[in-house]
Amino acid sequence: MLDLVSTMTFDINKNVSKNKSGVINSYSIHINNFSINHIWLVVSKGIKSGKISFESLIDYLKNDSWYGQDFTYIDSNNETQGFNWIELLSPSLQSFFVQTEIDLKTNNHNPQGYILAIDSLVLKFEGLLREFSRMIGAQTIEIKDNGTEERIGFDKLLDNEKLKALIPEDDIAFFKFLFTSSGMNLRNNVAHCFFTTKNYTSAVMLLLIVALLRLGNYELKTKEKES
Repeated sequence: MLDLVSTMTFDINKNVSKNKSGVINSYSIHINNFSINHIWLVVSKGIKSGKISFESLIDYLKNDSWYGQDFTYIDSNNETQGFNWIELLSPSLQSFFVQTEIDLKTNNHNPQGYILAIDSLVLKFEGLLREFSRMIGAQTIEIKDNGTEERIGFDKLLDNEKLKALIPEDDIAFFKFLFTSSGMNLRNNVAHCFFTTKNYTSAVMLLLIVALLRLGNYELKTKEKES
């Protein structure tokens, strides 16, 4: 049927999209109709039973993911530099659990309550991806023809061969679906304020938490530990 008609796709701002994946995206259909429902079932039951909470998630990230490692250092001016990722991730996750518990108690869904959580975690995920790339020796900066330095974009970070050698193909596909024009394009939509209130949902935040857990599922060594 699709061979008999001309099709156009549009982005969130009603502009013609460069995404040429076609009208029917089986990956998106599966995520929206099956994966999100399953994740919500697990998380909601976990929260109600007390087995999943902000504290339990932070404890797991701190002790069982590379995010809990100390990436800070003291510079020549005796000042602390670098990132404490647990501190940077905590506000977003805490905001999510506060709003989710309210929604469960009131049997309601308030998109406004997820704005801070999603905006923060989307941008922090890019920082985590750059930190991960740097730690494995993948390129994060490129030199332009005029000699200036420029950060490599999200798409190119995910296409780096060193990164793809460590992260499974399914995870790469999931990250691209969430953060690039291949799917939800969260990085662009959040950074450029293209989302309206209705776009902020608990489902989006759940997918971000899954991405956070998947990227954190590796063992990285800081320079201090290598020496």
